[in-house]
Amino acid sequence: MNIGIMCSSSNELNIGTIYNNVNIATSLASRGYDFVMGASENGLMGNVKDVFKEEGHLLTAVGLKSKNELDESQADIKIEVDTPGERTAKLYEMSDAIIFLSGGIGTASEFYTMLTTKIELNDQKPLIIYNGDDECNYDYILKDLEAKSKAGSVSKHYKVYFDVARNEEELLGLLDKYEQKYEKGKSL
Repeated sequence: MNIGIMCSSSNELNIGTIYNNVNIATSLASRGYDFVMGASENGLMGNVKDVFKEEGHLLTAVGLKSKNELDESQADIKIEVDTPGERTAKLYEMSDAIIFLSGGIGTASEFYTMLTTKIELNDQKPLIIYNGDDECNYDYILKDLEAKSKAGSVSKHYKVYFDVARNEEELLGLLDKYEQKYEKGKSL
């Protein structure tokens, strides 16, 4: 199963956020998945990639040609694209489930784009927001969606399109559930 990991490439995250997310990445890496990520080797994204590579997992990186992001990449599979939109679409396409760890504007943009893609395509691909107690949580996205739902610009059923894990245990439990569906679907 290919797990897409979306997270911050900023070098400005505090050490507590990095530590918490690297611990989650370590738990994910122990499960034998292959991983799909953006190409940056900076910030939390670089730390998470290091965990997956140390565990010997297949890592696919999608990067922008204009930024030469793949030049330094340690990924096994490297895919170049022209625009951030193409990168997000390729990350979505190549992932069987997608997890949003701590991130900033780019990660939020990827979430909204992937959520829209999932809704428009009526896709069953799991989207999971990790919404831990760090300063990079996604409360602002959840509040935004709730406000838009109340205003009528987002379906009142928007919550069926993604899950929220508030801790590592919930995240791993959701992945267990999805993995069972994924394996069952492959055998049909």
